[in-house]
Amino acid sequence: QLWSYCLARGVHRHIFRHDAIFHETDHTILCILVKFSRHVPDFPIYSNGTKPGTLQYMRIREVFSSESDSVVAPLEIDYMENMGQYPAAKSACETIYRSTNRSVMVVRPGLIAGYGDETGRSGYYPWRFAHPTGENVIVPDLAFPVAMIDVKDLAGWIVESAEVGTFGTFNATGFATSLSDVFKISRELTASEATERPCSDELLLANDVTPWMGPKSLPLWVPGEQFRNIALLDCAAAYEAGLRIRPLKETLADALRFEEEHQGERLTGLSDEEEVVLRQRLEDGI
Repeated sequence: QLWSYCLARGVHRHIFRHDAIFHETDHTILCILVKFSRHVPDFPIYSNGTKPGTLQYMRIREVFSSESDSVVAPLEIDYMENMGQYPAAKSACETIYRSTNRSVMVVRPGLIAGYGDETGRSGYYPWRFAHPTGENVIVPDLAFPVAMIDVKDLAGWIVESAEVGTFGTFNATGFATSLSDVFKISRELTASEATERPCSDELLLANDVTPWMGPKSLPLWVPGEQFRNIALLDCAAAYEAGLRIRPLKETLADALRFEEEHQGERLTGLSDEEEVVLRQRLEDGI
């Protein structure tokens, strides 16, 4: 979805040139002809914490990652053979990209949210409060830190950066907040009367609830103190370079609209049946 917004924004601004390309990692190149080269992995590859969703490959992350932090060693083969090589593959893409004679901009976004989020991470909670299965919604730790960037903000900034010739390496995500704020906004957007029912990490894991994303999951949450700041990035350089962040309520409203329009099985969250069963187990003290 990011690339669709970049293309639409670029067409609107009439900045296409013949001498540059947007690159996406994962060995995919999108040949949008714009003024300067842009390389956008879908999450940072710092050596102190890898991509969320591959938790078994993470190391401890105690502070916000900045662009000057070390990254994992690049993959030395052309194609990764398993997800354990995913961070190294991202690192290899950056290394190859920097080896060109061109001035480049490398963008390391955090969680990309809003309309078109097919992962369901940004849309699950607004959708669940809009469609509760009981008097409450089962949620993880209310204080868990979270940050996300609206796909339209990210795409617009990348295209504007191409227009003015911004180069360098930039983290890019929204302002740090907490899941409590996400839930509060979700209730406001949906006028939901359901309340939160927070559960401890231990209780959720004991009931086979998956962190971050995927089937039978509670998104945006990762258990363990060592992963507590996994979604947070130092984005001072990007903000100084013109990245503007819209209010979180707008992003979650767009994510909810996409969820309501979505057809087919949801990729993330608890199904109605799963939440009902889990709530009953909690009430029974199981």
